[in-house]
Amino acid sequence: MNNTITGLATTLAAGVNDVQQKIVETQVQLAAGKRTLNPAENGVVTRLTAQVLGYKSVEKNIVDAQSVIDVGQVALQSIADIMVQMKGLAVQSSSVGFASTDRDSLNTTFESLAKQIGDIAASAGVNGNNLINTSNGLTVTTGIDGTTASQTTVQAANVTAMATIINNLRINGGMTGTNTTTTTGTSTAYQVDTIALSNTSPASELIAGDSITISGLVYTCPSGSTADAATVATAFAAFITNGNGTPAARFTTTDGTLLADKAAALQAVYATATASSGTLTLTSASYGPQSPPSLLVDTRYTAIANCQIATTSLSNQVASVSAAQSSLSAATTGLKAQLETATALGTGVQKTIDSIANVDATELQAFLQNLNTQQSVDYYLVSQMNQASAAILSIFR
Repeated sequence: MNNTITGLATTLAAGVNDVQQKIVETQVQLAAGKRTLNPAENGVVTRLTAQVLGYKSVEKNIVDAQSVIDVGQVALQSIADIMVQMKGLAVQSSSVGFASTDRDSLNTTFESLAKQIGDIAASAGVNGNNLINTSNGLTVTTGIDGTTASQTTVQAANVTAMATIINNLRINGGMTGTNTTTTTGTSTAYQVDTIALSNTSPASELIAGDSITISGLVYTCPSGSTADAATVATAFAAFITNGNGTPAARFTTTDGTLLADKAAALQAVYATATASSGTLTLTSASYGPQSPPSLLVDTRYTAIANCQIATTSLSNQVASVSAAQSSLSAATTGLKAQLETATALGTGVQKTIDSIANVDATELQAFLQNLNTQQSVDYYLVSQMNQASAAILSIFR
């Protein structure tokens, strides 16, 4: 009898402990909302969680890239608006009724706007990424495997190159010059003439390929350079002083090239020349009055021609900006689709993880209720067994 009761007590105690342990585990799972996983389930969840994190990284990459594109788009629109405004100034300045001073005033505004284009392009970046001041595009990782195939390139628009072209445009005349006979030649004196060269603004300096003429002597600005009034005056003075009588077809200085075969008028009249701050001083080769040199002539660009060149160039640049805007808009559309795909895939994988790891609260609540009922039964049985044991012990008293 005693052995029987002892065995039942052991079995019942084990049952009570097992139910209590299950109640605790169930309550923990309900509180955390997560199941207690076995090793195989843990491995699956770990692998799937890594995929979800990969998709979240892709989403961030795309959002960051879109920020760069958005800033570039805003900048491009501002630049396009400025170009249109500059084109309007060029058309306005091309009117034959405009005085040179009016054109100079318009050109000052024109140059200021041109500078803004470069400034906007330089500042249109996000965290060091700028799509409109470089030829290098933006590479965006849009797949979780990190391979080349999972990368998308957003094409850049090199507005800085456009800005360089635009900075060389002008809508007024080129370099100007004023003739003055300082000393009239006599039977005992050399005649001295001066030509005060001037550029009304930086954009009125000569650029590569521009050429000007004084009495048949042609100066051409070399490739990759610009020439202001002081540079041009120095070049003419160097030729007259050092190249006088030179039979060569061309006389090349460090600042440009002059056509010597067209310099007969200057070479015959003037023996020496000096230059200072853009003023060319010419001293005749013989006594007596001389015919002064002809005024400076810009042989490549006149004010009207400059306006026409500027108008055509700006039209081309506006078209380039428009193409760049279209390219960035297409990139936005593509990235948006990839973002939606990454989000959907990440959400789908997360649902799979949740189906493995998350608890079914309703099911667990029912299970916990059953455990509580079982525990009550076990406690009742323990109570009954204790009473039976007490009755048996009373027999032996």
